[in-house]
Amino acid sequence: MHAQSVIWLESSDRKHIAIVHTHPIFALDPSARTQLIFQHSGGDYFLSQLWTLDSSTGREVRLSERAKELARNGSRAEVATIVADASFSH
Repeated sequence: MHAQSVIWLESSDRKHIAIVHTHPIFALDPSARTQLIFQHSGGDYFLSQLWTLDSSTGREVRLSERAKELARNGSRAEVATIVADASFSH
């Protein structure tokens, strides 16, 4: 079992905040950019993965109840990648 972490996401204007539970994922090659990966199902987008520049370790977000419901109902999921302008703090 992998350790879980909580990630705090905040818009640059600080008007929107999300707290998500994640677990580590790994890639053979370091990420070429900082990016957020979303699953798109129906009219909804669900954050799926977070990767940071030059890291081969990312974070995968637990599937939300809404995303699970759409999957059960047969909604086709697509992937959307957003290159993030992100800053990280500990």
